[in-house]
Amino acid sequence: VSVTGWNSGPWHTVVGVTPDLRYTDGEPDARIYLPLGQVGWSLNELQAVILHRGGGGGEAAVDATLARQIVAELDPSLAISGVQSYRQLHATRLAYPRFRAALFGAFAGLAMFLAMIGVYGVVAYSTQQRASDLRIRKALGARGADILAHVVVGGMRPVLLGLAVGLLLAGQASRWIADFLVDVSP
Repeated sequence: VSVTGWNSGPWHTVVGVTPDLRYTDGEPDARIYLPLGQVGWSLNELQAVILHRGGGGGEAAVDATLARQIVAELDPSLAISGVQSYRQLHATRLAYPRFRAALFGAFAGLAMFLAMIGVYGVVAYSTQQRASDLRIRKALGARGADILAHVVVGGMRPVLLGLAVGLLLAGQASRWIADFLVDVSP
């Protein structure tokens, strides 16, 4: 296999193809996996990650013991540490993005709550300021439903204005949020 920009020796035989894998939040990048024997390194020269397909019974402790025995048979001088199941490895790698998403969601919920309190306060204050006007309308014969409709329409103006501004800002913020999302459109 010859890969553009990769000139570290002889040609190699392709033994398998993997799907696109993400190692970061960005686009998948090209990766080449080589057997350590072909590269010329020994396990003593680097930290290696060994993937072992277990028996499927979900017994991580049994699989870890088996993996330690197999590696000890191959080279007893190798130190093995950090044996964990794929679920544990996957959970560890997703911990920070999940925390970041939860924190972002918590702040968004707090912002929504504060916005609702603010809108309620503005509508209540404006209605209180017009209380004498509303009493005069009632004294002149306006029906309760008409007064209620007048208050609701007056209260909806700041809500609709805030909604329009919020949607415009959300459209702009979606460009920033896109950096946090993987396989989801803003």
